[in-house]
Amino acid sequence: MANNILSIIWNTDQHWSYYYLLIGILLLIICFLLYRLKQLKKNTGKEKDYYHSLFDILDNLPFPIMVKDIQDSFRYYYWNKESELQSGIKREGAVGYTDYEIYGEERGRRYREVDESLVQAGKIYRAEESYSTADGVAHDTIA
Repeated sequence: MANNILSIIWNTDQHWSYYYLLIGILLLIICFLLYRLKQLKKNTGKEKDYYHSLFDILDNLPFPIMVKDIQDSFRYYYWNKESELQSGIKREGAVGYTDYEIYGEERGRRYREVDESLVQAGKIYRAEESYSTADGVAHDTIA
């Protein structure tokens, strides 16, 4: 008796409608995933534009800004125009280089020690510093 009921259900065309429904749902899911992938690519482009705009703003601030990559031997990642003016070091000569390569052994070691101690302690460095630029002008700054 049970075999007769199953054979009647299997032989009818009603079960194919469920397959069509499942295929339709699967196609909707694929379309949704493709749409989200397209949006993700578009947002990635916007993120690059955001960083470019942010760097443009940082470039025009009236004080030096230098950013280091702590995961790449504390190499400089960013160096703004005011950093170029006050240090006499062009951006191309700073970005991608370490303090040792830019300032020499003694000054580079001092900066590296401060950087490493801050990273280990997980603190932000805040201090008043005095320095002289390449043209001999003395500056006081808050770092």
